[in-house]
Amino acid sequence: MPSKTLKILKKAGLAGLSIFAFSLNWAAGLCVLNMEALINSPPVRDEVRLEQLIEEQREFLDVPEGWKISFKLLAEDAACSEYFGNDSFEVRIGGIYANESVVQHEMYHIADGHHKSNSRIKGTPLGIFNIKNPITLMMTPKYLYWDEPQATVYQVFGWKP
Repeated sequence: MPSKTLKILKKAGLAGLSIFAFSLNWAAGLCVLNMEALINSPPVRDEVRLEQLIEEQREFLDVPEGWKISFKLLAEDAACSEYFGNDSFEVRIGGIYANESVVQHEMYHIADGHHKSNSRIKGTPLGIFNIKNPITLMMTPKYLYWDEPQATVYQVFGWKP
């Protein structure tokens, strides 16, 4: 009897280890792609350029006309988009994240409805708001394994998954 229980525990342990290894590789792959985009993307130096990029992405991604998208260019390291209800959004970027690829990434989250889905904990922004403080993002598996990779693929390759 104990040997049967031991076999079951070993199988469960291997399954858990496999899931952990997959998750670790998944996260590492996303980090590498994001770093590539950060390094090779032109910087956004002022709010005029930020507004131009948001309007370009709005048109390219077919964001509905009625959706209001405000923006902030911050001094500190920041990269997030937030939904306030009533089809009102805000994109915030700053510091090392103030570049064109991050704007593309955040606009994809908005256009694809990631904010309105149940893929995140309500009341939290999507992204890294201030890297110096603890990350305020609360993720669910759907966000981590579906929404975020889609936005990253768009950010890096320009493909709409």
